[in-house]
Amino acid sequence: YNASAGVIPTPKSIKSAMEGDHSRQWWNSIMEEWNGLWEQKTFEYVKYEDLPKDTKLLHLLWQFKVKPDRLKSRCCLNGTQESEGDYDDIYAPVCRHTTFRTLLWKANQSGYKIGQCDVQ
Repeated sequence: YNASAGVIPTPKSIKSAMEGDHSRQWWNSIMEEWNGLWEQKTFEYVKYEDLPKDTKLLHLLWQFKVKPDRLKSRCCLNGTQESEGDYDDIYAPVCRHTTFRTLLWKANQSGYKIGQCDVQ
């Protein structure tokens, strides 16, 4: 899956992913993401009739990326449908590379053990 060589184009929608030459590989990637979300109990079945009258349903979107070793599909909530009052303060904490390197240096100087993990 060499993206720089242009071997597999990155689809912009689920429709284009299913119509392309690599539709089977994209489908497998979609199902891997979808099944993983259900296994993590991200969703639960709810009957439409059981929803409160004022419930606002939000649509899901699919994002696609060609990685060096695989095709990656990600199920996302369409955030453009949310109004400001629908959520609290949401952020993703990040730091600059220099800050991260400084923390690693300090941990090394103090003799701390440093570990790494990858969370899917």
